[in-house]
Amino acid sequence: MEVTAPISYLPKGILNTSQFYLLITDIKGNVQYLNSLLSSYLRITPENYSEITTDGIFSPEEWNKINDRIIELENGEATLFTETLKINNLSLQWEISLLTSPDQTSGLLFLGTLSEFDKTITVLDNSSTETNLNTYGFEYTFEQSPIGIAFFFPDGSWKKVNPKFCEISGYTKEELKSLHWTDLLMPKYLEDAQNLWHQLIHQEIPQHTAEIPLKGKNEDNKWCTLHFFPVFNSENQLLFLVTYIEDVSLRKNISNQLQRSQFLLNNLGKNTSIGDWQYDITTNTLEWTDEIFYIHELPLSATPTMEESLTYFANEDQDIVKNAIQELITKGAPLDLKVKLITGNGNIRWVHILGNLIVENHNSPRIMGSIQNITHIQEQEELISQLSLIARKTSNIIILTDKHRKIIWVNEAYTKLTGYTIEEVLGRNPSFVQFSGTDPKTIETLRNKLNNAEPYRCELLNQGKSGNTYWLDLDIQPLFNANNELNGFLGIETDITQQKAVMQLLTEQNEKFKEIAFLQSHVLRRPISSIIGLCYLINLENERKLDFDKIIEYVNHLNIAANETDQVIRNIMDKVNYISNLSVDSTAQNSIES
Repeated sequence: MEVTAPISYLPKGILNTSQFYLLITDIKGNVQYLNSLLSSYLRITPENYSEITTDGIFSPEEWNKINDRIIELENGEATLFTETLKINNLSLQWEISLLTSPDQTSGLLFLGTLSEFDKTITVLDNSSTETNLNTYGFEYTFEQSPIGIAFFFPDGSWKKVNPKFCEISGYTKEELKSLHWTDLLMPKYLEDAQNLWHQLIHQEIPQHTAEIPLKGKNEDNKWCTLHFFPVFNSENQLLFLVTYIEDVSLRKNISNQLQRSQFLLNNLGKNTSIGDWQYDITTNTLEWTDEIFYIHELPLSATPTMEESLTYFANEDQDIVKNAIQELITKGAPLDLKVKLITGNGNIRWVHILGNLIVENHNSPRIMGSIQNITHIQEQEELISQLSLIARKTSNIIILTDKHRKIIWVNEAYTKLTGYTIEEVLGRNPSFVQFSGTDPKTIETLRNKLNNAEPYRCELLNQGKSGNTYWLDLDIQPLFNANNELNGFLGIETDITQQKAVMQLLTEQNEKFKEIAFLQSHVLRRPISSIIGLCYLINLENERKLDFDKIIEYVNHLNIAANETDQVIRNIMDKVNYISNLSVDSTAQNSIES
């Protein structure tokens, strides 16, 4: 049936509710709508609504109770009132209010809930097998109710239970009759339940509602909402206790999941410094989650407006943010900015702002987004950028490999020395440029160190693309991630070709000097021996007082030996000068070539 004014604008959740009896009439009492709970009880189909008035639902005596109150509603003297009215044998507590639609069409809204049962209900003792609870209206409602209903004798034994209660508990009606109502409770709730029962049957409390888990037949525990109330006769004697039960396990699970999700979301926000924000464009209201207050270093009690929030950005970024938000509002362009923020304590922070325009039916357009504190990330990126620049421009050779020792990056110094471009070496093992002149033991040790992910330093002879060879001082370091897992290797190489050449030349000079010293020492010892011998003879002749001519002869021989010694010394100096000049020329030539 199509619902007409004044109820066409009511939410379907209210119209289709099964939690209470709902009746809507026009101002003259013509029925416009009954929900399924009431229409089932009255055995009225939607096609018969137009033929029914309130006279067919309420007796004249019942209607007279509220006639004057309805006039007060029409005159605006009241907004709603409550009254207990019977429909057939069912007594309900009704809340009655004036229903007015936007086009000023008026009607009456009746919301009915179960009240104290009609006093014609008779409860027999425990030995009875029948009750007078078998009127058609009550029985139909009882059996078809979407919530569980149970009647208990004052001692807690079961008297009557509907199918929904059996469905929730997992027991049949026969099985429940052999149990006490507390058999469905967990031990931790027994004491409180017994105290509650005592309070209800002694009228210390009129009713009670609790949310507790019930033990099902197969240990299938379910969270349920239970509502207890006692029923007394006209002599104030306790007849029985009624319990409504509703399975709220799904709602409970959803609630727990939502709480857990909210907990995880809050922790995620704290761990990642991300907060959510929302801006209602129509009302100009701004909402922040707690993390955004922490990012701004503001108290949670602060209530900044959108205009005030913009002032926390650095001066050079304020116009950028304003223009981006305006573009988002007017053109729907997503907001995605990295800007500087000045906190309430004057600290400078980098933040990443995201935002999207949300437009829903009948709701004001709003912006929903997030702000993340990326100060640490930004500082790391700047540091990495600086280190990357140093690595690119340094004269040392930098090689970066993955954990399988495949090249993933080299700097300019590498390409300049080897002659290979970065595209030619990516994915290759750095050893492809090694030359056979490297000590095999060094190669074996290097391989073992790499297999064990250990640092190592050694000297290698490599060969460039053009065939040129060069010596390198290699310092290789393994790289590990936060979990101490091998990520790759970093190699820093220094070209020591010239140093090696100089060291080789020095070694050769030393060998030649040793050769000169060895050979010339024998040549030099001969004239020196002659000089020593002649001097001895002169002294001997002097002692013997030999003739002068003999002494002159010895002196001449001495002169010859001295000249010979002088010539030997000159030859040694010439050879030394020759070797020295040769090493200087070689060093200069190597410098020019490099």
